[in-house]
Amino acid sequence: MRPVDELITFLRERLDEDERVASTAGDGGDCGTWTTTGETVDFDQYEISGFHPSTGAHVARHDPARTLREVEAKKRILDELEGFIAEAEDLPQDERNADKAEGFGILRLMALPYSDHPAYQEEWRP
Repeated sequence: MRPVDELITFLRERLDEDERVASTAGDGGDCGTWTTTGETVDFDQYEISGFHPSTGAHVARHDPARTLREVEAKKRILDELEGFIAEAEDLPQDERNADKAEGFGILRLMALPYSDHPAYQEEWRP
């Protein structure tokens, strides 16, 4: 398998994991909009207090609905990049290599948030 294919597979697997986790948050149902007030995070179905205000704001900001939108956007970007890299095969050698390198560079940046995953490969680090 080519390095670019390995990286694309890695990214698709991580995005699928993110999607599964976000989809099942809140007992698998619609968990509404998460909000925060002071030290309390309102998870729509229940509230939890005791958060530092900045931690609560972070938790509420990354509610499952937002995560699912982000995963969808990243999957679309990944599809576009995969197409871009595949289309480079039809270009003259110089352009092909430049386009493939550019596409691979963007994929490496997309993988960076997952650099703590055991399957992440150090050679992907930008």
